[in-house]
Amino acid sequence: MTGYSGHAAHRIEPGPAARVLADLVELTGDLTAAGTATVATLGPGIVLSDRTAYVANQVLELIGGMLQAHLNVEAVRHWANPTHWGDTLLFFLRRLMLEIGLEPLWRTRLRSFGSHDGVLSFRHDVHGMLDFSFLDYQVRNLIPASYDIEDPAFSTNISEAMAGQWVERTTRDGFIEPALHNDSSIGDPPEAIHGAGLFRHVSSAGRNLGIPIRTCGRHAGGHMHPETIDAMDYLYAHDDTVLGLCTFCYYHMIEYGVRRPGVTSGISGRPLSYVTDVQRTISTQGIWFPFHPVVTTDAEWRPLRGWDRTHEYDAAYELVETIYGGHHSRSPGADDRLENGVYSFQYHPELARDPSLNAGKGTLDWVRYAINLAERRDFWIASQRDLYQRMDDYQDLLFQVADAGDTVTVANPTGRRIGAMMVEQRRPFGSVWVGDEELIHVVRDAFVTVPALDPGARVTLRFRAQGAEGPIVRQPSHKGLVVLDARHDHATGETLLRVSVCRAQPLAVEGVDPERVYSVCVDGEAPHHVAPRVVSTIRSLLGQASGVPGAAGLRARTPGTHRFLDLMIAGDEHRFVERTIRIRPLPADASDAARRAILAARPARTGRVV
Repeated sequence: MTGYSGHAAHRIEPGPAARVLADLVELTGDLTAAGTATVATLGPGIVLSDRTAYVANQVLELIGGMLQAHLNVEAVRHWANPTHWGDTLLFFLRRLMLEIGLEPLWRTRLRSFGSHDGVLSFRHDVHGMLDFSFLDYQVRNLIPASYDIEDPAFSTNISEAMAGQWVERTTRDGFIEPALHNDSSIGDPPEAIHGAGLFRHVSSAGRNLGIPIRTCGRHAGGHMHPETIDAMDYLYAHDDTVLGLCTFCYYHMIEYGVRRPGVTSGISGRPLSYVTDVQRTISTQGIWFPFHPVVTTDAEWRPLRGWDRTHEYDAAYELVETIYGGHHSRSPGADDRLENGVYSFQYHPELARDPSLNAGKGTLDWVRYAINLAERRDFWIASQRDLYQRMDDYQDLLFQVADAGDTVTVANPTGRRIGAMMVEQRRPFGSVWVGDEELIHVVRDAFVTVPALDPGARVTLRFRAQGAEGPIVRQPSHKGLVVLDARHDHATGETLLRVSVCRAQPLAVEGVDPERVYSVCVDGEAPHHVAPRVVSTIRSLLGQASGVPGAAGLRARTPGTHRFLDLMIAGDEHRFVERTIRIRPLPADASDAARRAILAARPARTGRVV
């Protein structure tokens, strides 16, 4: 579905050498499902020539309308792919871009989420319940999340005492975000979603709760078009600390002031324009990525500063799998996924141990499953605050590619420090350099960490075909340790690593000389000596050793064998802190003495495992 009732479409006459990639059809009659609709062919829908790709109808207008509730899309959103129907449009638009020769744009690019394949972001609407099961599990396992707390001075769902307990519990750990559960149902029309009401609501809540409000998640489905967009515009213009909201999912809509007496919601009971169906999914738009809402009038088109997105709520196992899967074809095995999805799940803490759900177990198992599957799929797990801040950082950096991708310049024109970004390089390369120093955080031979950039700073990365020898960090950043800078000075032999770390986290430095011992210094503390560790898998030890080639260089990989410096980097127990690690090889004679001391201090091995 690429257009809607009332949208104009052009009739295209393809030239002799043009290719028709798709036909445009009109669907009328019974729109209950695709099989019941009356189909009429209007002509070519997408035509490709040697110079242009022409789409006959206003697909981008449909996408914009569905993203921010300009259009009531209830008639079609459940047809084939209810959870991802918007992403399906984006998937085919990207395939069209690849078809017309724009594939090089994907070869060298800045990656906001590093080497991760997607994002999981939790928001939890706490209401008036004091069940901390989700929070305890997330804190114990270092899982970031946002907890949306209602303002007790405004909402009827929570008391001051309950709100105070949630604020106290969610401010203990830096990776947990206390946020505002902004109301959309109180008043007629709801006072916090039009005019200056949203700004007043957010400002008052910050004072009443005693926390800075960086993000919000909407309570109830109240939405007014176009008034809610205007209210967002006013909020972002008068509060520059709010990064974004979470608004565009299900709607109790008052559209252009129209109210139909027979259309009401179970929350307010007041007449509305329409209510979206929530039985299969509340993700009305089906696009899983943050975006900027846009003010659109006959006089202007202006993106708002803040971010917004859709979300799903209280999702069981199967729905989690469907949303993470992101498939756009019914045929298994097809290349049908839109990469880099940002999946937002909202689970109510009050249902964590509610025996009416999940065969008496409550929804805590669903939350754990969403986390475990996200980690299995290599998703970045982020609070809404950290997600939107990362989107701001990605958006504000200047990224320039030259020399067919061999030279990349990244500049930071902002007044804040920006880090944790990576360049994805799909062109072959052997090493990457900044000046005379080699950048050595290289994940899966494709993702290179861009050194953290201070305000106004810039850095130029040069990719070379020639490889290099020396220390290298291949392990990806993860939930407990993020690499901010990693470089090796071949002239001095020093390796410099800067990381952001929470709690104690292991860090493997490969490419080290097995005959040397290394001096490791963390944050100016007294250096300690570390000898390379060699680990062989049980399978490689039990198998036939002959015929397995040895490593040809320090960085070469030997199947079943891992040689590295085994470092443990200590962070704060409750929040991320930065650590600077300096590594130098000892001279050969000093290495021999240090190795003997290390072996003498090592306890005798016992047990049966090799």
